[in-house]
Amino acid sequence: ALVGVTVGRATAPRGTGAEELARDYVARATHEMTVAENERLRRHVAALDKNAHRLAEKTEALQTQVADLTARTEEARKAEEARAVAASTRKGPAVVFGPWGELEGIRDADWDAMAGAVEKINAELVALVQLLTEDKPIPVDLQQRIAAENAKLVKYYGSIAGKIPTDSPINGEFSHPVTAANLIAAMLARGGRPLSEEQTAGLASLGEQFDEAIAERRAAHGEATPRLLKLIDELELKTTCYDAMRQSLTDEQRALVIHPEIDGRLQLDTLSPSTMAQLIAKPAMLGSPAELRGRIESMLAQEFEIRAQGNEQVAPIIDRWCQDVQSLLEKPQHAKQPILLDDAIVAGRAQAIALEALLALPDLSEKTRNLLLSSPAWYVPRVTEAAEKTTSR
Repeated sequence: ALVGVTVGRATAPRGTGAEELARDYVARATHEMTVAENERLRRHVAALDKNAHRLAEKTEALQTQVADLTARTEEARKAEEARAVAASTRKGPAVVFGPWGELEGIRDADWDAMAGAVEKINAELVALVQLLTEDKPIPVDLQQRIAAENAKLVKYYGSIAGKIPTDSPINGEFSHPVTAANLIAAMLARGGRPLSEEQTAGLASLGEQFDEAIAERRAAHGEATPRLLKLIDELELKTTCYDAMRQSLTDEQRALVIHPEIDGRLQLDTLSPSTMAQLIAKPAMLGSPAELRGRIESMLAQEFEIRAQGNEQVAPIIDRWCQDVQSLLEKPQHAKQPILLDDAIVAGRAQAIALEALLALPDLSEKTRNLLLSSPAWYVPRVTEAAEKTTSR
């Protein structure tokens, strides 16, 4: 204190008393403390601002997560509602055209259950194709599961058999577009991607166009038209209709009903018209393209009692036949790979044209003429991959 007073007295302006010096000292000390406190408070406020900024960022992130969860919940809710609607309306067809909506088997069909069966069958068939590709045996239980689900479709087929016009001895009624359209509609509803009103009307319109086209084609047929030609006409028109139906779907919808591994394969694709070609479109396995002519001559002799070798009237018909299926011989096939529908149509059209030409030949026996007219089966020539590799060496 003495030092302070001495210094104060030495430096203080003249006339400054001890009390004033003391007050000045206290004021300066208080000021310094205030500055220090203000700095401490400034740093504290800065820290609070930084924490508030971090909390704002976390809040924004949480809000984004909540919005995303809300959107997903809403999407799941809509999908569940769509499935509920599908289940509640499954007793009636979603796509109706012509007289088919009034057909009891179609009107009373459980489309939701059948769509579920198709979904399960498709999943099993994709696995089956993989086993075929790897040359592995098909487990018995896999075949049994497919058969169990297929029984639901067989029951439906039995309810419409003989009630829809067709020239096919197998699955002709089942492959009518009314079945494909309603199975597609039910599968999309189950998958949460239902048809829009516009799409539903579009599928119905395509079905009507098929009915009109097939009626015109049948009217053009006559007593001399081979059954095979009638059948291929029907198969082509159904395929055109089905392809147009698929094109009317969105990418997400197509993914629910189309499996590339089985798409358009006979005995695999339940939705496509290929079902009417199974068992009657038969593979003719060839060691090389050069074997085709001999195979055709042998078939004509065995099935129609037509001698082809050395027959100048038959030779040009076989020439045309071989030419019409040439494209099939240029793409080797795995021996166990089911036939593609497009290939079956090419081969069927070629054989139907040949049968029609053979019917125009003179001096045919009545038996041969009846066989040419009534036979619904045809052959699909195929060169196996192994044979092609051997030939190319």
